[in-house]
Amino acid sequence: MVFAHIEKSGGSSIECASQGWAAQGFWTNMGHTSVGAVTGCAARCNVPVAIVVTVREPYKYWQSVFSYSWIGDAAFLTWWLGKYGGMGTEQRRAGPLRSFLHFMRWVEATGCCAWDGPRLQSPDRWPISQSGRLHRACGDPCRYDRLLHTETLTDDWIAMVTDFGLPRVALPRLNEAVGGRTKTPPNTTLTDEIVAIINRVDAPMFSEFGYQKR
Repeated sequence: MVFAHIEKSGGSSIECASQGWAAQGFWTNMGHTSVGAVTGCAARCNVPVAIVVTVREPYKYWQSVFSYSWIGDAAFLTWWLGKYGGMGTEQRRAGPLRSFLHFMRWVEATGCCAWDGPRLQSPDRWPISQSGRLHRACGDPCRYDRLLHTETLTDDWIAMVTDFGLPRVALPRLNEAVGGRTKTPPNTTLTDEIVAIINRVDAPMFSEFGYQKR
C-alpha cells in the first residue's frame, strides 16, 4: 500500500500510525509527493498496489492553510513567501496574511493553485490548493484505490484497516494549527466573498470529489 500525503488533510496522523507497517514492508509513506514518484514506486513492486490519499472539506482546508501559514511553523507557504517574496513574519502578516479575506484574494490573484504537470515538477512551484495538490500527487483526474476523508478520518481509517486486513493501530491527532506563544491567527469566518473564491480556485473538490458547495 502506498500513501500519498496531501497537505493539511490528516496525513501526519496516518504517517505516524503506519510507521510500523512501513518497517514491515507492506506500507510506503511517500510524503508530499508527485504522481511520477507514486507511479514509479508502484511500478517497482512485485505485488498489486493500493494507492491511498486523503481529502478534506474544502472550506475547512483553506481555513487550516491560512491559520497554519500565519503561525508559520514549517508551513510551505511561509517558506515560499520567504524565499520568493523576501517576507519575514511581520511582512507576511501585514501583507497577504493580514486577514483571511486578503489571503484568499491573494491566492486567486496570483494563480498559485492549479497543478500544471511537468512545468511544476519542482517543489518550488507546487500548488497550494487542495485540488492542485491532489492532482500533483495522484494525477488529473486523481487515481486512487482508497480515499480517506479528514472529517471522518477515524471511521474511514478503521474501515480501511478492516477491509485490507491490516493490524489495528489507533490514529493520533497531530499537526493542528494552534496559536503561538503570544499571538493567534485572525479569525477565519467564511464570508460570501471567501466562499465564492474557494468555489472558484478549488472547483475540482466539488466536481471530482463530491463535496457540496455552500
